[in-house]
Amino acid sequence: MRIKKIAIIALVAVGFTACQEVYEHDMVPGHEVAGEWYVQTFLGGTAVLGHQSILTYNTAAATGDSIWVDDAGHIWPFKGKLAANAGAASFSGMFDNEQVDPVYDTLDIIRDASVDPIDSLEFVEWHTVTISDGKVIPDAGKSKTGVVVDSIYFKAVFSDDASSEYEIAGHRRTGFEEDDY
Repeated sequence: MRIKKIAIIALVAVGFTACQEVYEHDMVPGHEVAGEWYVQTFLGGTAVLGHQSILTYNTAAATGDSIWVDDAGHIWPFKGKLAANAGAASFSGMFDNEQVDPVYDTLDIIRDASVDPIDSLEFVEWHTVTISDGKVIPDAGKSKTGVVVDSIYFKAVFSDDASSEYEIAGHRRTGFEEDDY
């Protein structure tokens, strides 16, 4: 009788585990270098700009051979598509950076309905950006609270300051409020 109970329990347990689907998610090529980052900007080894948020993300092609790098206006304003090697978690390249330069204060538009935000925009070609030695190093960084995260590093030269090579380095954003700058 006891053996029958054990056999039934074993069959039920095997039945439950056999019916569970194992979810295997596919990762988009280039996911190794995509993310939100907190970086510092250095010139000659000296920090010239504290922690700022930048983004790296996949292109629409999702092939892993190119990524977008976007500082969201926090460093120099730049946003461009670069060549990437997803397997090596590296990226580099050059792009012309055309930006919209808002010459108005957003609060002025909110307060005064007569201000037309579209008429207040100027399209200005700011500069050409050359990014080299870009790499993402898994588990090589630490967040503000000490959580081990990926690290990012690249060098940037801007055509409107061509004699200076900036180093931009930092770590992946954790998503926890206490780690935000």
